[in-house]
Amino acid sequence: MPAATRNPQVDQNPATPDMDNQNSRGVRAASCNPILNRPSIPRFRPNKIFKAKEHHHAYCNKVSSKICCLLVINPKLAQLWRHLKEVVKQEVSAIEYRLFNSGSSSIATKTISMRKPVLIFLIALVAAAAVALVYSFSNKSNAMPEVKNRANPGFAVVELFTSEGCSSCPPADAAVAKLLAQHKENVYILSFHVDYWNRLGWKDPFSQALFSARQSRYAAHFSADGVYTPQVVVNGSSEFVGSSENKLNAAVENGLYKGTPSDLKISAAKTDNTVTVSYTISEPHVVLLNLALVQPEAATVVQRGENSGRTLRHVNVVRVLRTADATGKGYFTIKIPPEIINIPLQLIAYTQSKQNFNVLGAALKKL
Repeated sequence: MPAATRNPQVDQNPATPDMDNQNSRGVRAASCNPILNRPSIPRFRPNKIFKAKEHHHAYCNKVSSKICCLLVINPKLAQLWRHLKEVVKQEVSAIEYRLFNSGSSSIATKTISMRKPVLIFLIALVAAAAVALVYSFSNKSNAMPEVKNRANPGFAVVELFTSEGCSSCPPADAAVAKLLAQHKENVYILSFHVDYWNRLGWKDPFSQALFSARQSRYAAHFSADGVYTPQVVVNGSSEFVGSSENKLNAAVENGLYKGTPSDLKISAAKTDNTVTVSYTISEPHVVLLNLALVQPEAATVVQRGENSGRTLRHVNVVRVLRTADATGKGYFTIKIPPEIINIPLQLIAYTQSKQNFNVLGAALKKL
């Protein structure tokens, strides 16, 4: 189980975080790079300047001048370019280091004088192509307008399993809230509050045993050792620690740009205490249809437990979940519990394969 995750059933003292062991909070130990940390090495100075090297410098100057125009316009590209230059320096230094230790200075001098310009030339070409490609998309303010313009956009269903009783969960709650703010369409966030943390000092008011059971089914599907929080499952096909923003963004982008169009269309009508949902599923086989009533925003002042004294904020908290087999067209009626009748709600519906739990389609309706 990753170090940044928590399972109250295996924690020795889950209500008291181990502040001395930073790896228990997912802090990676500092790594060592033998190339960067080696002693300084004298550099060879080639005695001959080849014509090929002169042509290389002339061409690189032209490429660099064009790249610099792009770097001034876009700071992100400038950061990428600086990273590429650092990689080049490290690679060249590594070559010099190996040749220096070989004991043949004449061979090393000639080899470096030929390899260094070739290496820089090739990476300059790759960098120029990458910068030009990225710059062609940089006129848009963000990625979502491009998704809207696609005829068949993909989607991403993000299921977060969290708890107010777990001190590792607030960063994951913040990560999905940030994701929701960035993606207004085709990204569906569902925060499932599990109940197995409730015995450790604080009863999560949004927790349900049904959500814990759902997470357990995912654990069996992914052949995991057990359940933990915070956990994220994206499109039913990948799972990881919920506070890992890099993995979260990568999985969502993969669903948006490489995924298939949704197979689900819905309409919903709300009365005083019920929601009637009509659906149309294009998938010819029987699938799992999940209907979730979610509370768009919620906040709790935690009185006890690991998060005692903190105000925790959540997005798209699942308050009701109904799952049933479905195919073709049909409708379901969902009863709204009395405690949330007067709360703003949204309906998120999504279908899953019965064989591998992959999400096939998703839709959202405001009620």
